[in-house]
Amino acid sequence: MGRGIALELKPLFEADVEFDKADRPILKRLRQKKMKLEDYQRQILKYIQEGEAQFVVLTNLKDWFFYSKELTPMDVKPFCTIGFFEFVKEYDVIGNLRDYLERREFESIRYELDKRFLES
Repeated sequence: MGRGIALELKPLFEADVEFDKADRPILKRLRQKKMKLEDYQRQILKYIQEGEAQFVVLTNLKDWFFYSKELTPMDVKPFCTIGFFEFVKEYDVIGNLRDYLERREFESIRYELDKRFLES
């Protein structure tokens, strides 16, 4: 019914692996992988446009990006970006993901209106 929440977990680390003579993998190091939001625009639009979700949460557990069905195909950007510890702290107060997302979306809309008003 388009009121779902799509939660997409992306990898935080990337492994550098070499193989030994027996073709067994050997972990050389882990590198933190930075999320490039432009790589996921089509995926986010798909969730929203097909009516599967009202909200899309894209995270690597370190960084959280929240999108809503109000986004436009020309401007696919999150209405909120937040770090893990700040998210947990705020979420503990509300305790419901849908309520949390609706509240943050409302705050982002209000902020943009206030910003435009002050600029004019």
